[in-house]
Amino acid sequence: TDRSSLFTQQGGCCANLFCKADLAVTGFHADHKTPVVFGGSHNPENRQLLCPTCNHRKGTLTNEAWLAQQKELAS
Repeated sequence: TDRSSLFTQQGGCCANLFCKADLAVTGFHADHKTPVVFGGSHNPENRQLLCPTCNHRKGTLTNEAWLAQQKELAS
């Protein structure tokens, strides 16, 4: 799945459930849900698009750890 397919699948929004920024406005970064440094693959199911702010905040966290952190910050 290429970036345009991910963009369409995500409805043009950041994959962060607590953000949902309009990627057409913010731009986007391709992200690995499980970082390659932790054994993540380049397969389409391990990819997502995040707004630049979310991608920088996620860093090398796994998607699960990062979303748990975001949930805690939102509550």
